[in-house]
Amino acid sequence: MSYFPVTHSTLSAEALLAYAQQHYDIGKLDECLLLNPGLNDTYLLRGAGQRYILRVYRAGWRTLADILYEMDMLLHLHHKGAPVAYPLPMKDGYLVSMLNSWLHR
Repeated sequence: MSYFPVTHSTLSAEALLAYAQQHYDIGKLDECLLLNPGLNDTYLLRGAGQRYILRVYRAGWRTLADILYEMDMLLHLHHKGAPVAYPLPMKDGYLVSMLNSWLHR
């Protein structure tokens, strides 16, 4: 059987919730909602009175170096006191993860 190539799809909110719960030290999460589909899909995570944003980058749109540069820039702005949304490191210390590699462990 052959499959038609996919450029963009919507990920399961339930699977992303489980992923975030496993990989981030942010307490118990109760909900994951797709806020804004687009070049980067933006999800809202909620739990224990807290809200977080999870961004999923489209495959092939930007390089890992581009994404890491964006993370560094946001952290720099945050440390300088700018009111920006900044990345939280995962439990392993990384700011970015490849979902396909996580799924095949």
